[in-house]
Amino acid sequence: MRSCNPGRVRHRLTAVTAAVGLVTGVAAVPAAAQQTGESGEDAMAPVMLVLDASESMTDPDPGGRSKMDAAKSVLIDMLEQLPDEAEVGLIVYGSEVDAAEGPELSCEDIATAFPVGPLDREAMTSAVADIEARGWTPIGGSLRAAADGLPGEEPRSILLISDGAETCAPPEACDVAEDLEQAGTKLTMHTIGFDVTTDARRELECIAEAGNGEYVEAPDAEALDDELPRLTESALRSYEASGIPVTGTEAVDDAPALLPGQYVDSVNSDATRYYGLRVPEGMAAHVAATLIRPSDEGAGGTAASYLDAKLVDRDHDQCDSDRSIDSDMTWNAHNTASVSMRAGSGGSCSSEDGHYYLRVERGSSERALGERDLEILVAFEPPTSEDHGPSPEGIDEPDDLPGEPERLPGGGSFNVATELADSGTYVDELHYGEAIFYRVPLEWGQGLAYQVTLGDTAGPSLDTTANITTELYNPVRDNSDVATRNSTAYTGNVLDLDVIAIPTVYAGNRSLRGAPGMAALAGDYYIVVQLNPSGGDVGPVDMTLALQIYGDPADPPAYTSIDHYPATLMYDGAGLTDGGEASDGTGSVAEAESGHQRSEHSTSGSRVELLSDARVLGAAGTFVVLLAGTIGGIWWWARRLPAGG
Repeated sequence: MRSCNPGRVRHRLTAVTAAVGLVTGVAAVPAAAQQTGESGEDAMAPVMLVLDASESMTDPDPGGRSKMDAAKSVLIDMLEQLPDEAEVGLIVYGSEVDAAEGPELSCEDIATAFPVGPLDREAMTSAVADIEARGWTPIGGSLRAAADGLPGEEPRSILLISDGAETCAPPEACDVAEDLEQAGTKLTMHTIGFDVTTDARRELECIAEAGNGEYVEAPDAEALDDELPRLTESALRSYEASGIPVTGTEAVDDAPALLPGQYVDSVNSDATRYYGLRVPEGMAAHVAATLIRPSDEGAGGTAASYLDAKLVDRDHDQCDSDRSIDSDMTWNAHNTASVSMRAGSGGSCSSEDGHYYLRVERGSSERALGERDLEILVAFEPPTSEDHGPSPEGIDEPDDLPGEPERLPGGGSFNVATELADSGTYVDELHYGEAIFYRVPLEWGQGLAYQVTLGDTAGPSLDTTANITTELYNPVRDNSDVATRNSTAYTGNVLDLDVIAIPTVYAGNRSLRGAPGMAALAGDYYIVVQLNPSGGDVGPVDMTLALQIYGDPADPPAYTSIDHYPATLMYDGAGLTDGGEASDGTGSVAEAESGHQRSEHSTSGSRVELLSDARVLGAAGTFVVLLAGTIGGIWWWARRLPAGG
């Protein structure tokens, strides 16, 4: 446990020339019940599907059915496969007015068959089944209607399925897509060309390019059945900030008080925010700050941005610090800095009344300007009455990881990471400029090892070259050792990343250096895999994640109660006041914004539900692999001398 004045700096750098050499031949906290949220409400980025029901969709597809019947069948099948927490709507054009009525009526034929909201498979399936193809093709107007039907300013997507080009211009469909992109609404537009002509293909490609999305071609129903679920899954997994709304302050005096739980704020360029913590003597506080980096932030330049987290006392003496630095040459889905302290453990950082503060500073470059969402995770850990000891075994890196792959798409954030409860081999598709998240529940006495493999694309070229990164985070988002990160250049050929492993989880591991020190908390461990944007228009990459969970569940540490706090690891303190006493839910947690309400920042659903009593970081753990970086990137982390408060 770090107790006074240490400082860490994490650097994310990119070596472009190394990647070019590879291409040319010249010398990447909570327990399951808390963080991942069984309810799944508000869990994913909203998606509006736009379906072509113009007269041409009555033509037969290569399989013999009408294209309309084929599209409806594929769409209904996909609805059955979507995760329960998906937020999906449907707009249909051309389904109400016959083409013979002419453009004046048919070009206004744009209907919301189902608004964006919680997935209602039965109602949406019924709506799809009733669609008939008969009219014109008002794509531009439909894109505008789809954008208007999506909620908020958070990342969201439109997915258009069409067999033809715009027939109702003006407005031209591509012009509308460009207008929506320039409006800065965090909107991504994907398109699928279903048995299209050359002109239609060009227009759909233009829409996807303007909307920072992907165009795919489906010449028949079988291809549509492959591409529609894949693109929809990708659109659903944008990183969505989630938690209890809170507003940090510029000085410690007015800082809002945080209990264990997850919170969400927004922080501007080059700003500093304070948040209060009441930590009784002997209690450990684990705190993480995660800055969300939108995918349209892009990459390029020689500057760098950073997220700095410090735990300080009232006099600004530093208890712990961590800084995550990103080169502008890379894009990363998030920056996360994690800090820990045990109150009253000595050193220059101390507080007689138990008041401490989280100081979050955001340093920005020209590329990373403006407000960004910020997640704050707080967990309390009481002391133990006896030494739990370190893991009796070292890190186990098995020779053979499990086979027989199972398709299991990853989530788009820590909050909606896909659970991997058992050893196995899991496959997914990873897009350039995308991060995917998995969580692995680990009980006391269990450890894990995993390996990420990328498949072959079109072969090595500058278009297929990007940095691939995988990282492992513990339940309180600590990722402080280089052994839990692996990053290299992916050039389009099959690539096996190094195995990442941690020992079996024991509280005593915190006294160890390196990766073993991360494995000191039972709960969800996160695997993040991120692939940086490429230099060209390249499709997704096949990804395989081989996971082995080992060790037998062991007894938990003998935690002791402090004040009125329970003798257990606490992630959610909704039933407590800042002194540990039972609360009716109107206590001091995040009162500055709206009490115990879900954040309007979130469309992803905080897997943190406010309960009537303190929750425990249980035996489930989330594992996330983040593949991040650009051309030939490497992750380099170094420790530094203590920084000032």
